[in-house]
Amino acid sequence: MGCLLYVGPSLYGIDKKFLTNEIIIHPPVKRGDLESMIDQEIVTKNVAIVDGYFSEELAVGHKEILMLLNRGFDVWGLSSMGAIRALEMENLGLKGYGKTFNKMKNENLEDDEVCLLHMPPPTYLPVSEPLIHQRLFLTHMVKIGLINQKNEISIIHKLKRQWFGYRDLNYLKEKIKEVSLKSSYPQIETEIKQFDRFRIKNQDLETFIKNKVWTVQ
Repeated sequence: MGCLLYVGPSLYGIDKKFLTNEIIIHPPVKRGDLESMIDQEIVTKNVAIVDGYFSEELAVGHKEILMLLNRGFDVWGLSSMGAIRALEMENLGLKGYGKTFNKMKNENLEDDEVCLLHMPPPTYLPVSEPLIHQRLFLTHMVKIGLINQKNEISIIHKLKRQWFGYRDLNYLKEKIKEVSLKSSYPQIETEIKQFDRFRIKNQDLETFIKNKVWTVQ
């Protein structure tokens, strides 16, 4: 059987060859979507919550997720809203998956670390960059010696004070350059251009689809 995905901006950069006809794509989940799905004719009982609304629409409710679980659905949470709900409901049967889920769990990160601003459907093109990605990038910058750990902590504090919609790569680059020598600016630019490798939310989704995790019991 295939898997029903509630997804939007986390699809950005995913290799489309993995989106086979086994994958049934729905828009980011909002309150009531799962409950209404129960009364429809369902072709699969595998559901993955990836992206979801939480401000312009009410966020997906715990009660409706429980409703799915109690009716024999296998439900995964990953990448974004899915990872948040999986952390809250792991002991109730919602299966957390991926690096994002594990990092949030092990480091006790706040929910807004996975949030981003994006364009409307159908593109859902990301406008800002989730803090969880920027944390990984800053750790890398410390490892290669472009900033020190004190700089890293200071920049993260500044990012945390910003509304998630303002946390873009230009802002990040600006804050890194403020604590760096001008001679390192070209290397900073090069590293920023290779930022894709730190987008674990998108990587989690691609791995979930590529490995058909819903078929592994």
